Amino acid sequence: MKNILLASTILCAGLSSPSLAQQTAAPTENWVATDENGVDLANGRYYLDIVEGSIGSGDGALSLVRYYGQAGLQDNWSGTLQLWGTGQTAVVSLGKISEKFTKSGSTWISAKANGGNLTDIPGGWLYRSSDGIAIKYQKPSTMTYDSGSIPVSYGGPGCSQDGNRCGLPVEVTAPNGVVYEMVWDVRLHCTSGDNRL
Repeated sequence: MKNILLASTILCAGLSSPSLAQQTAAPTENWVATDENGVDLANGRYYLDIVEGSIGSGDGALSLVRYYGQAGLQDNWSGTLQLWGTGQTAVVSLGKISEKFTKSGSTWISAKANGGNLTDIPGGWLYRSSDGIAIKYQKPSTMTYDSGSIPVSYGGPGCSQDGNRCGLPVEVTAPNGVVYEMVWDVRLHCTSGDNRL
């Protein structure tokens, strides 16, 4: 069963210094272990999870959950893969959790050693979480743009200024086999009303 989501983001090109909110998503935690009251048992911090909406039932049910905690506001669908430094370190963020990988040769090694797996694929990466969720991340530089051309610089949620050093989720496969496809509306230029910025 495939479900299609329309994920919208604006990756603006040509901005010399986009605001911090456009450069990266809020950082996520390495570990979160909350009790039934939303308190992390390891560090004593409070995390609020709110189901904003859901549709369907059974294996095909779809929900939007907002998380608020130490890392700020997150949700269960937003996520990025970001390369750091020389490109030999990758951080996968999904919801309120993140996982760091270091590349050794052609293999990505998880810092958590929890069974999470990251592999390079054409145009991006494939991440498999320790609980069986598979997420394909695509480089914005390989996406189709409204003008057909590929810009030199990027800005937008989780993608800094380089569309080759980050990935946006384009497909999520749940452990039960349900596949969710996400289509990103990538714009070359930011606009306000009918005015190009």
